[in-house]
Amino acid sequence: MSPEAIKAFEGGDTFKLGRASDIWSLGCILYQLVYGKTPFQDISKIVTKLYCIVDPNYEIKFEDSADAMAIDAMRQCLDRDPRRRPSIPQLLEHPFLNPSAPQV
Repeated sequence: MSPEAIKAFEGGDTFKLGRASDIWSLGCILYQLVYGKTPFQDISKIVTKLYCIVDPNYEIKFEDSADAMAIDAMRQCLDRDPRRRPSIPQLLEHPFLNPSAPQV
């Protein structure tokens, strides 16, 4: 779940999640493809995991063993602020997803 979805759920609010939430999910999928686990998999307690997902002070670990462009794409997708996550057109121009795009 994206941070904004968790915050809405905690507050009892209902709203339609947008593309930014889908971009967060893509970041989680890319992370799992690259590292073989989800970004918060090492946290066993569900409540703790949910707090870590929304906590901007909890650092998501990106191991150096991964391709630098993969790490950049994942970092952008897993930004906790949905307004700062890239759009789909921006992602399609990212060198990790589009090798012919200029390097960042």
